[in-house]
Amino acid sequence: MTSLEVDWLLGRRWTARIVMVMLEHDGTMRFTELIDAVPGLSKRLLTERLTELETAGLVDRHVPQSDQSPSATH
Repeated sequence: MTSLEVDWLLGRRWTARIVMVMLEHDGTMRFTELIDAVPGLSKRLLTERLTELETAGLVDRHVPQSDQSPSATH
């Protein structure tokens, strides 16, 4: 991914805020924690943005064996 593509992705609505919140929490958060930490952000939009960040290689998703709820990591 080029720096221009990263700039475009981070410039999308909510993306920079999601990344900042994750960084404030040492880079690892559960989906529900992210929803609670970013007021006004819908689950659908969070899912979309996390998928874009994961596709870009900026976040990783980890699903613990004992849990069905994925968490995102920076």
